[in-house]
Amino acid sequence: MYLIRMDSLGLSSKCIEYIFIFSSLFALIEIGIILKTKRDYKRRIVSIFFFPYILTVLSLTLLDRIPFPNYRYNLTIFWSYENFNYTFWQNGRQVVCNIIMLLPFGFMLPFMLEDTKYKKFGYYTPILAIIFSSLIEVTQLITKRGFFEFDDIFHNSMGALLGYYIYLFYRSLKEF
Repeated sequence: MYLIRMDSLGLSSKCIEYIFIFSSLFALIEIGIILKTKRDYKRRIVSIFFFPYILTVLSLTLLDRIPFPNYRYNLTIFWSYENFNYTFWQNGRQVVCNIIMLLPFGFMLPFMLEDTKYKKFGYYTPILAIIFSSLIEVTQLITKRGFFEFDDIFHNSMGALLGYYIYLFYRSLKEF
Protein backbone atom coordinates (compact mmCIF):
# COMPACT_ATOMS: atom_id res chain seq x y z
CA MET A 1 0.00 0.00 0.00
CA TYR A 2 1.29 3.47 -0.82
CA LEU A 3 0.42 6.85 0.62
CA ILE A 4 -1.02 9.65 -1.46
CA ARG A 5 -0.42 13.20 -0.31
CA MET A 6 -3.65 15.13 0.13
CA ASP A 7 -4.29 18.84 0.53
CA SER A 8 -6.81 20.43 2.89
CA LEU A 9 -9.69 19.70 0.49
CA GLY A 10 -8.78 16.04 0.25
CA LEU A 11 -7.40 16.19 -3.30
CA SER A 12 -4.31 14.21 -4.18
CA SER A 13 -1.26 16.06 -5.39
CA LYS A 14 -1.59 14.41 -8.82
CA CYS A 15 -5.15 15.64 -9.18
CA ILE A 16 -4.10 19.16 -8.19
CA GLU A 17 -1.40 19.07 -10.87
CA TYR A 18 -3.95 18.15 -13.56
CA ILE A 19 -6.38 20.82 -12.41
CA PHE A 20 -3.57 23.39 -12.50
CA ILE A 21 -2.35 22.34 -15.97
CA PHE A 22 -5.79 22.24 -17.63
CA SER A 23 -6.94 25.41 -15.88
CA SER A 24 -3.79 27.27 -16.91
CA LEU A 25 -4.24 26.25 -20.55
CA PHE A 26 -7.88 27.27 -20.47
CA ALA A 27 -7.00 30.60 -18.81
CA LEU A 28 -4.38 31.34 -21.46
CA ILE A 29 -6.90 30.67 -24.23
CA GLU A 30 -9.50 32.90 -22.56
CA ILE A 31 -6.96 35.69 -21.98
CA GLY A 32 -5.97 35.45 -25.65
CA ILE A 33 -9.60 35.81 -26.68
CA ILE A 34 -10.04 38.79 -24.31
CA LEU A 35 -6.98 40.52 -25.78
CA LYS A 36 -8.03 39.78 -29.35
CA THR A 37 -11.72 40.73 -29.16
CA LYS A 38 -11.57 43.34 -26.36
CA ARG A 39 -15.17 42.53 -25.39
CA ASP A 40 -17.02 40.12 -23.13
CA TYR A 41 -14.08 40.37 -20.75
CA LYS A 42 -16.22 40.08 -17.59
CA ARG A 43 -17.86 36.90 -18.83
CA ARG A 44 -14.54 35.45 -19.95
CA ILE A 45 -12.87 36.24 -16.60
CA VAL A 46 -15.68 34.43 -14.78
CA SER A 47 -15.26 31.48 -17.15
CA ILE A 48 -11.55 31.37 -16.25
CA PHE A 49 -12.63 30.63 -12.67
CA PHE A 50 -15.57 28.41 -13.64
CA PHE A 51 -13.45 25.80 -15.43
CA PRO A 52 -11.10 25.03 -12.50
CA TYR A 53 -14.10 25.13 -10.17
CA ILE A 54 -15.90 22.40 -12.18
CA LEU A 55 -12.68 20.34 -12.33
CA THR A 56 -12.30 20.66 -8.56
CA VAL A 57 -15.90 19.58 -7.94
CA LEU A 58 -15.48 16.57 -10.22
CA SER A 59 -12.18 15.71 -8.56
CA LEU A 60 -13.64 15.92 -5.06
CA THR A 61 -16.71 13.88 -5.92
CA LEU A 62 -15.47 11.38 -8.51
CA LEU A 63 -11.99 11.43 -9.97
CA ASP A 64 -9.89 11.43 -6.84
CA ARG A 65 -11.76 8.68 -4.99
CA ILE A 66 -10.85 5.07 -4.55
CA PRO A 67 -13.66 2.70 -5.60
CA PHE A 68 -15.40 0.68 -2.90
CA PRO A 69 -15.95 -3.06 -3.38
CA ASN A 70 -19.74 -2.66 -3.21
CA TYR A 71 -22.43 -0.13 -4.07
CA ARG A 72 -23.09 2.44 -1.34
CA TYR A 73 -26.36 4.35 -1.20
CA ASN A 74 -28.98 5.71 1.14
CA LEU A 75 -32.39 6.28 -0.41
CA THR A 76 -33.95 7.76 2.72
CA ILE A 77 -34.80 11.40 2.09
CA PHE A 78 -33.46 13.85 4.70
CA TRP A 79 -31.67 11.11 6.61
CA SER A 80 -28.86 13.55 7.43
CA TYR A 81 -31.25 15.47 9.70
CA GLU A 82 -32.02 12.46 11.86
CA ASN A 83 -30.11 12.79 15.13
CA PHE A 84 -28.76 16.09 13.80
CA ASN A 85 -28.10 17.42 17.32
CA TYR A 86 -26.06 14.40 18.30
CA THR A 87 -23.85 14.20 15.24
CA PHE A 88 -23.61 17.84 14.21
CA TRP A 89 -19.93 17.73 13.35
CA GLN A 90 -20.44 14.73 11.12
CA ASN A 91 -23.78 15.42 9.44
CA GLY A 92 -23.86 19.19 9.88
CA ARG A 93 -20.48 19.74 8.33
CA GLN A 94 -21.38 17.51 5.38
CA VAL A 95 -24.68 19.36 4.85
CA VAL A 96 -22.94 22.75 4.88
CA CYS A 97 -20.17 21.55 2.55
CA ASN A 98 -22.71 20.14 0.09
CA ILE A 99 -24.57 23.45 0.06
CA ILE A 100 -21.36 25.43 -0.44
CA MET A 101 -20.08 23.08 -3.16
CA LEU A 102 -22.56 24.21 -5.85
CA LEU A 103 -23.07 27.78 -4.65
CA PRO A 104 -20.48 29.10 -7.18
CA PHE A 105 -22.25 27.11 -9.91
CA GLY A 106 -25.45 29.04 -9.21
CA PHE A 107 -23.67 32.40 -9.43
CA MET A 108 -21.15 31.88 -12.22
CA LEU A 109 -23.23 30.00 -14.80
CA PRO A 110 -25.89 32.68 -15.37
CA PHE A 111 -23.18 35.36 -15.20
CA MET A 112 -21.26 33.66 -18.01
CA LEU A 113 -24.38 33.31 -20.14
CA GLU A 114 -25.63 36.85 -19.46
CA ASP A 115 -24.75 38.56 -22.75
CA THR A 116 -24.75 35.59 -25.09
CA LYS A 117 -27.27 33.95 -27.36
CA TYR A 118 -27.61 31.28 -24.62
CA LYS A 119 -28.82 33.84 -22.08
CA LYS A 120 -32.11 32.00 -21.57
CA PHE A 121 -30.21 29.00 -20.14
CA GLY A 122 -29.10 31.21 -17.27
CA TYR A 123 -32.68 31.20 -16.03
CA TYR A 124 -32.53 27.41 -15.85
CA THR A 125 -29.51 27.42 -13.55
CA PRO A 126 -31.33 25.75 -10.61
CA ILE A 127 -32.56 22.97 -12.91
CA LEU A 128 -29.11 22.57 -14.47
CA ALA A 129 -27.65 22.33 -10.96
CA ILE A 130 -30.08 19.52 -10.08
CA ILE A 131 -29.08 17.70 -13.27
CA PHE A 132 -25.36 18.25 -12.60
CA SER A 133 -25.66 17.06 -8.99
CA SER A 134 -27.76 14.06 -10.03
CA LEU A 135 -25.21 13.08 -12.66
CA ILE A 136 -22.46 13.21 -10.04
CA GLU A 137 -24.47 11.07 -7.62
CA VAL A 138 -25.45 8.49 -10.25
CA THR A 139 -21.85 8.30 -11.47
CA GLN A 140 -20.69 7.79 -7.88
CA LEU A 141 -23.13 4.90 -7.55
CA ILE A 142 -22.26 3.27 -10.88
CA THR A 143 -18.48 3.58 -10.42
CA LYS A 144 -18.67 2.78 -6.69
CA ARG A 145 -16.67 5.95 -5.98
CA GLY A 146 -19.00 7.47 -3.48
CA PHE A 147 -22.19 7.34 -1.54
CA PHE A 148 -25.39 7.96 -3.52
CA GLU A 149 -27.82 10.07 -1.47
CA PHE A 150 -30.86 12.14 -2.33
CA ASP A 151 -29.79 14.48 0.48
CA ASP A 152 -26.65 15.42 -1.46
CA ILE A 153 -28.71 16.29 -4.54
CA PHE A 154 -31.04 18.39 -2.39
CA HIS A 155 -28.23 20.22 -0.58
CA ASN A 156 -26.23 20.81 -3.76
CA SER A 157 -29.37 22.20 -5.40
CA MET A 158 -30.03 24.49 -2.44
CA GLY A 159 -26.47 25.80 -2.72
CA ALA A 160 -26.88 26.46 -6.44
CA LEU A 161 -30.21 28.17 -5.78
CA LEU A 162 -28.56 30.37 -3.15
CA GLY A 163 -25.81 31.21 -5.65
CA TYR A 164 -28.45 32.03 -8.25
CA TYR A 165 -30.20 34.38 -5.81
CA ILE A 166 -26.86 36.08 -5.16
CA TYR A 167 -26.51 36.51 -8.93
CA LEU A 168 -30.03 37.98 -9.18
CA PHE A 169 -29.24 40.35 -6.31
CA TYR A 170 -26.00 41.41 -8.04
CA ARG A 171 -27.88 41.98 -11.29
CA SER A 172 -30.58 44.05 -9.56
CA LEU A 173 -27.88 46.25 -8.01
CA LYS A 174 -26.26 46.65 -11.42
CA GLU A 175 -29.54 47.77 -12.98
CA PHE A 176 -30.38 50.07 -10.07
